[in-house]
Amino acid sequence: MTRGPGRPPKYNVNKLLEYLVDFEQKHGWAPSLREICEHMSYGAIRTAQIQLAVLEREGRIERGSGPRQIKVLSKRPLGRKFLPA
Repeated sequence: MTRGPGRPPKYNVNKLLEYLVDFEQKHGWAPSLREICEHMSYGAIRTAQIQLAVLEREGRIERGSGPRQIKVLSKRPLGRKFLPA
């Protein structure tokens, strides 16, 4: 299925949650927005911010006001796999 003009792609927020957990276990701190974008192949930092907002709204993470201030609260995947388009 192809996207129409102006329709956002569906991003897998569960893969992002997995990445956050793995990164923190490996490095001892959260990834930066740029690192998230590079790993998840997002074209813009705003995309990462939106995906993090979804995880925060669902109670999976907590974000602070500074850089790398992402705390994973629940490693359980979201019930829906993709952010609705």
